[in-house]
Amino acid sequence: MPIPDMSALDGTRVQAELLDVPSRSFECTQISVSTLRDGSFVVLAGSDDDRDPFTDTEIGVILASFDAVVSGNPGLTAPQLRTLAYTTLAPLWTPSNSVKPSPYDLDVHCASRLIFALSMPNWSFEPARIKLKTGFGQGEFGGLDWLTLNGVSLEPNAFQLVDSCTQTDESFEFALFMDVAQAGGAQHTRVIVDPIIKNED
Repeated sequence: MPIPDMSALDGTRVQAELLDVPSRSFECTQISVSTLRDGSFVVLAGSDDDRDPFTDTEIGVILASFDAVVSGNPGLTAPQLRTLAYTTLAPLWTPSNSVKPSPYDLDVHCASRLIFALSMPNWSFEPARIKLKTGFGQGEFGGLDWLTLNGVSLEPNAFQLVDSCTQTDESFEFALFMDVAQAGGAQHTRVIVDPIIKNED
């Protein structure tokens, strides 16, 4: 029986291919912001489709606005929080309204910078951040890095990855690696979420 590659589940080891230079420069930016409420992920996604490209300042406003909604409304249920966050962020980006099997699923229609950001106390991304489970051509995905806005790094709560979108009509399974600190940071639990990126024409 073959021995499984356990490195694929190691959140401390980066998938080296994702550090490569992507084959195309990104044309648009997609942002996924998320938190946890009542044991459920609340995830919203939006982009700069049909508007000017996001500046660092605009991305910072989006992330800060989501943080403010999350921290300022601890009594809301997950559906109520999602509704309020959607309304708050709607003027700041082009929201994604599609319903997908996983809240982290993404549809990509052009070379895109994908940004993932967490707004959860005691949660962070592990050093690996993301790993592709589906095979991909060289340069299809690359540029993995912690998100930096106006010279300020948001490590370990936000990172970016470029999808060159050269392999269209293809779906790519990926894993997000998150760390949950407990007991004042003395204990850590790894959480892995397995969504899909779908490249469209």
